[in-house]
Amino acid sequence: MFDKYKERWTKLEEDHESIRKAKAHVEKYQVVYVAVGSSLATMIVVRTFSRPQMIMKEASAMVPQVINNNMPVFNNTIVNNAGHLRKIVEREDGKLWPSITDAALDLAQEKGLTLDRARWLISRCVNGHEPHVYGVRYSTIGVGTTG
Repeated sequence: MFDKYKERWTKLEEDHESIRKAKAHVEKYQVVYVAVGSSLATMIVVRTFSRPQMIMKEASAMVPQVINNNMPVFNNTIVNNAGHLRKIVEREDGKLWPSITDAALDLAQEKGLTLDRARWLISRCVNGHEPHVYGVRYSTIGVGTTG
């Protein structure tokens, strides 16, 4: 079935020197071509199918945490480097935000502050420098990434 095509390919190689050179080059460097091709395929698959992860502290009573200056020490080795590391913020009434900036947006709207001032106040509270912001405690309950 393929004999006809093999004959045509052989005649084409005989007639064209550049095809013979290209075929010899590919045969000589086939390992390099396979390595580069598989690396590119791996990069495409990883970039296409990887998603950022969010790490939440689910059972705080079951997992002992080391507390240093009111700031839990996180083991963030499972973060897949899909974006900037962010602190997940919780207000004492149970409201959650995925970052300090998002919490600061709400505080700025409630109290009529600038975003920078609200972010600074929440950051100082979360990092243990201030006990509260306008009488309300904010704390970090986990870390996450954004893509």
